[in-house]
Amino acid sequence: MATHVIARRLQLLIQYIYDSHYPSKTEILEWLKEKDFKLSGRTFERDLERIRSDYGLDITYDKSKDGYFINEEESVR
Repeated sequence: MATHVIARRLQLLIQYIYDSHYPSKTEILEWLKEKDFKLSGRTFERDLERIRSDYGLDITYDKSKDGYFINEEESVR
């Protein structure tokens, strides 16, 4: 897949999690599908790892709220 397509997908993923209130994995994957990015659960996990390593943003799952959020305390500034 072209690098610019992956970068766009990561950008959308970050923005959706930032704008939403603890979206679930299912909600995120459905939203990305609407944007023409059909992902498997494993690709989603790889994208989160890439965001952590490339952008320094820690996207964390909160079990009590059953959703993801950007953990600003753990993110590199």
